[in-house]
Amino acid sequence: MKIGIIGAMSDEIAFLLHNMTDLKENITTSHVFYTGTCAGCELVVVRGGVGKVASGIVFSALHAAYPDLDLIVNVGTCGGIAGRVKVGEIVVPANVAYADADVTYGNRYSYGQVPGFPPKLPCASDLLKGLPLPPHRTGMILSGDTFFHDGASVMELVEKHFPDDDVLALDMESAALAQCAYFFKKDFLVIRAVSDLIGGDAQAAQFVSNLEMASRACNEFLLTVLKNIK
Repeated sequence: MKIGIIGAMSDEIAFLLHNMTDLKENITTSHVFYTGTCAGCELVVVRGGVGKVASGIVFSALHAAYPDLDLIVNVGTCGGIAGRVKVGEIVVPANVAYADADVTYGNRYSYGQVPGFPPKLPCASDLLKGLPLPPHRTGMILSGDTFFHDGASVMELVEKHFPDDDVLALDMESAALAQCAYFFKKDFLVIRAVSDLIGGDAQAAQFVSNLEMASRACNEFLLTVLKNIK
């Protein structure tokens, strides 16, 4: 199986790179693609950059350079909603949506939906059903170009627009990558580890201190997936 792996930051792919064999670099004008093998899978790993636009760019570049990928996986960290998840927990969402897309005027679209795409962008979490995997959470992740830190505002948004969607965390890339996957008709997974709790005391410091731990946790979960997926 040939799998593409996208992480926004170097920290989020470092552990995986250290576990690959036959590691090579394919340097393009905009990205460095790392190719190699791990757990019997052929991998292409890339650091995509932070935010939605960077995510669209890297997904398109990855697809153009490696159109034969069977699956694309986004790994990284996320800010969890206090009371719903704990720091260090793994979230593998069934679908994702935008936290900051609003074209609801006129009642044609749902909040979080981009015209031409479904309200909830699907993730191929069904590929993991039946696999012997460590404990993890499903549900939904929301994405936006914000480091979400106001717990009250986040809960107001979730309760108003996504009351029945089991939103567990927020990040800055998943929905944009999922939109690209939908457009290019590629199977796509998100594997995120909670690094901080939104609105918690010293959240920014919590994110920094837990970045390495959370990045390693999602990579270790991914390694288990690679060992078992067919």
